[in-house]
Amino acid sequence: MLPRLLSEELCSLNPGVERLAMSVEWTLDSQGNVLGNPWLGKSVIKSCCKLSYGLAQKLCDDAAEEHLQNELPPLHCGYSWEDVRKDVKTLNMLAKAMRKRRYERGALRLGASPSGRGVHMMLWLAYG
Repeated sequence: MLPRLLSEELCSLNPGVERLAMSVEWTLDSQGNVLGNPWLGKSVIKSCCKLSYGLAQKLCDDAAEEHLQNELPPLHCGYSWEDVRKDVKTLNMLAKAMRKRRYERGALRLGASPSGRGVHMMLWLAYG
């Protein structure tokens, strides 16, 4: 396990904080297929907010913003909650399309465990 200073500060994607990164930029079609040539290189990234899995799911489910007021973390970098909702929904759509394609090609399916750890595994697999 990493020391707290590394895991919670120096290596964490805290919102509104610039971090040096290696990034891959690509253009995807609506089915998650890569179009053109991806770019890989050094970059500086800054996240606009930190979302829990539960909040991301509520944004995908179109929960009304006024019902989420107590759950919404601060936004940074000039983004609105509609921007975040749109991006989360787009990523969810792409993840579903890519997951479907992986399963059609014979990927291993893991079920959720009673402890809930399977849920995190499934979410990771969706974007992994």
